[in-house]
Amino acid sequence: ELVTRFIEALYTGTIVKRGALYVYDKDEEEEAWEPFINMMKASKHIEFTIYEKFRALDHKSMATLQRKASRRSDAMT
Repeated sequence: ELVTRFIEALYTGTIVKRGALYVYDKDEEEEAWEPFINMMKASKHIEFTIYEKFRALDHKSMATLQRKASRRSDAMT
């Protein structure tokens, strides 16, 4: 289930690449999050590194990310 949520977050643009960073795509009224990864410091397996950071999110952050990903997924369909 966690992998499915992760794929949905990437596919809907909830986790997005900005320059050399992968970050949470926040709305204007939301606080900025720490970037998921800096590609300049990551190894070959960038997606796995992002997944490890995704898996380590606290419950509140995970719920926020999932609500946004679900909303965007519904809007896309």
